[in-house]
Amino acid sequence: MNSEKTPRPIVAFCISLIGGILAFLIGFFRFLSLLGPSCPIIPLFFIVYGFVLTIGSAMIYKHPKKHRDWGIRILILSIGVGFLGVLQSFILRSLLFPRAHAIDPSIEILIVLVGVLAGISSIVWKPAHTPTAA
Repeated sequence: MNSEKTPRPIVAFCISLIGGILAFLIGFFRFLSLLGPSCPIIPLFFIVYGFVLTIGSAMIYKHPKKHRDWGIRILILSIGVGFLGVLQSFILRSLLFPRAHAIDPSIEILIVLVGVLAGISSIVWKPAHTPTAA
């Protein structure tokens, strides 16, 4: 029985899992309009973003040798969703819902920042060197 464990990027896994679950929930609640009026397309992006972020966290944990590839995917996806979220919050909402000035995009921006942090932490992770038995 092999007692050695493969080092895994636990921090990147946890951050991306939390971000994925939050993105899915916020997208779902925005889609149901429980958190205020919104354009119906962007919450669907957040639902898909949360799903892909959760899958990415599972792949980071399952295949730690491919952590950099999944980190780059998460980072690119987070930047793209962040751009769409900012576009929706500051342009579409002001055009479609001019009286909805109370809608706060900070939750969506925070989730995107969590995704960016997860991608960066997965890219820069290096396995700890364990001493080998002689």
